[in-house]
Amino acid sequence: MEKTIKVGICSLLWGNPRGDDLVPWLKEVKALGYDGVSGFADWGWESYIDDGDSFRTTLAEQGLELASMIVGIHFNFDRYRKVFSFMKANNCVNLVCLGAFGKGESDYGMVGTFLSYLGREARPYGIRVHYHNHTDNTGESFTDMEKLLAATDPKFVSVMCDVGHATKDFVELPVRERASAFLDSYRERMSFIELKDFNEITGLNTPLGEGHCDFEAVFTYMRTLPYRGWVVVEQNGHEGKSKGRDPRECAAISRQFIKQGLGI
Repeated sequence: MEKTIKVGICSLLWGNPRGDDLVPWLKEVKALGYDGVSGFADWGWESYIDDGDSFRTTLAEQGLELASMIVGIHFNFDRYRKVFSFMKANNCVNLVCLGAFGKGESDYGMVGTFLSYLGREARPYGIRVHYHNHTDNTGESFTDMEKLLAATDPKFVSVMCDVGHATKDFVELPVRERASAFLDSYRERMSFIELKDFNEITGLNTPLGEGHCDFEAVFTYMRTLPYRGWVVVEQNGHEGKSKGRDPRECAAISRQFIKQGLGI
């Protein structure tokens, strides 16, 4: 496959390295064969948001790019605009919104309206706004996500899929079909994919290929779309819960799995 897909990894697996731990982590990520990184604007990387140029330089010195930024849902729009500026300085286009709660019928409309507003605000920065399907959040099940996305303006809100959370949470469907069904349903709006796996033993702290996600179907989808841009590996946990393996070993397993499955 022509390399029109870049492979990133989220800082979560390592416990969101920062400060003196940031550069050693970036060196490790690069050595493992990743093209970029993803992190949390408010849970780990908040001290970097005011100086996007310096962060870009730090990444570039290690041969890496910023794949995406993850933000919580709140109403501090000045803070969002700082994140937008940080992302623009890093040529990053993928904003992942996480953490709306509530499943009353009116909640979906409220979250959808909020995301559409945020998407309009992000447009001048060249940023695509996405909502992260996630356990216990407003967008947990397949049906939840359908309701929420129906309330968004497709001009300003793109669609992403965390295939691990889909495999765990889209309980209306057979487990092997959960991620691919969502990807197919939103083919026209899909612009960002987080690669994660799930099984009952290690939960979402599972290297790719060791859980129930049907990655053959996911990779086939990416080839035939064809998918362009970033995919980001996001494995939950960093405290030896994945059969005692450390983050480096888990990240290496996932990177090799992608290489075998997509040829990149």
